[in-house]
Amino acid sequence: MKPPKILLTILFILVQFCLTPDIYANNLSVANISLTGKNAASDYVQVQFDLSWENSWRDDVNHDGVWIFIKFRVGAGDWTHATLAATGHSLPGGDSLLVGNTGSTGKGAFIYRAASGSGNVSYSSVQLRWSYGLDGVNDNDLVTVKVFGVEMVYVPRGQFYLGDVNANNAYNNFYTYGTDGPYQVTSESAITVGTSSGNLYYAADVSGGGDQSGPIPVDFPKGYDSFWSMKYEITQGQYTDFLNTLTRSQQNTRTETDVSTDAITNIYVMTNSQTVSQKNNIVCPSSGNGTFYPVTFSCSTPDYAANYLSADDVAAYLDWAALRPITELEFEKACRGQGAVVQDEFAWGSTTYGEITGFVGTDGSGTETKSPTTGTVNLNFVAGNISGPVRVGIFAASANGGSYTRENAGASYWGIMELSGNVSEMTVTVGTSYGRGFAGEPGDGALDGNGDANSTSWSVYAYGNRGGAYNYASNSSISVAEVSSRADAAYGVGSGNSTRDVGYGGRGGR
Repeated sequence: MKPPKILLTILFILVQFCLTPDIYANNLSVANISLTGKNAASDYVQVQFDLSWENSWRDDVNHDGVWIFIKFRVGAGDWTHATLAATGHSLPGGDSLLVGNTGSTGKGAFIYRAASGSGNVSYSSVQLRWSYGLDGVNDNDLVTVKVFGVEMVYVPRGQFYLGDVNANNAYNNFYTYGTDGPYQVTSESAITVGTSSGNLYYAADVSGGGDQSGPIPVDFPKGYDSFWSMKYEITQGQYTDFLNTLTRSQQNTRTETDVSTDAITNIYVMTNSQTVSQKNNIVCPSSGNGTFYPVTFSCSTPDYAANYLSADDVAAYLDWAALRPITELEFEKACRGQGAVVQDEFAWGSTTYGEITGFVGTDGSGTETKSPTTGTVNLNFVAGNISGPVRVGIFAASANGGSYTRENAGASYWGIMELSGNVSEMTVTVGTSYGRGFAGEPGDGALDGNGDANSTSWSVYAYGNRGGAYNYASNSSISVAEVSSRADAAYGVGSGNSTRDVGYGGRGGR
């Protein structure tokens, strides 16, 4: 008979969003975590918790949800991703719980409404079945568990358009060769890129668009099939939580400061500086770090979008969370939906924009709202002089006149936030053979020993940037924040993917 398993310490890590819009989920909370229903014969245990968030929705278009995943460690060992069983989970109330696999292995679960509705949701005693035996955990091991939650938005299957109304409307934009109009994606079949009538093509107005070659293979995610997108850009709080589950060597790779020593002078680790730069507040202690065990990082502004993230940083975070990068085709669908293209549109479906210039309340508190307090305010770009990223979801957090319109909130067609401006969006480019080789497999929750993503088709040469960022040189470059702009779609491919630029950030999907 096996000795009883000792599971003594339960921790919980969660990034909370303190937003107050009418239709956008917020205030994600997990509480009362416990382990119950251990089956020593079958080597599983139920991880139980209460889950709630505000302003959830499901309508006839799409819905929101939460991606839940679990990390554990044995004793003082390394943090490892927990394997979920295919069945045996429990979600009270009849709503939906869908296990997300990488290959045939359960890496997390989506939890979302099963029926149409909107408002707050609350679930008591949610249970995820952890197959601890598959993770090499013995029944008598002392185990610490962390549970993570990420807000997501579901983008349904269907055709959509790439590009702008004509071939030369935005930098390097997609178009249909021969007609110069938008290109319609109608399936996940391979797409020919070329100069025959009806082909997908894109201009080379500025460097950074790519090699104008193809085809785009069948396995490359084109956005026709359904996918999930992170609702917000990766936050500084999320990245801090990520760093705090890595080994010391991995931490040193995923920060700009050398954190291998006991005493660390440049404690703002993403900027390698002694003082805060461009509102990135991820820090470590200046002394007492030792040289073997991981450093403990902290962040005073967890709701700010994370800047100074290289493409390699974003890929590592997504692999660790068992998510994946989204492609630049998926990016355009995530912005505009399935309707007709609007010339020069931003992610909220119009050409109207207003830049944030200040805050009502304390910036960084998590409850600050946007200023000006009247008119359309939906973009963080250079003219606002904010000198850093703003908290995710801030544009939806106040109505500016009492109407939570998509334009006012800076929301995409599906309810995804800040796809134009704030920090740039790392996407998989179609502009290199390495990008076109991306097969869309989700991360497995593990990194290599250096702290890099280990997924086979996630080449370091695969990425570019879409959506623009707050730090562009002048407001004359506002067009880079348009949905169809590909000015940087293959920019920095190669060595540039390790560059931590002031405006670089990202999000992922599944």
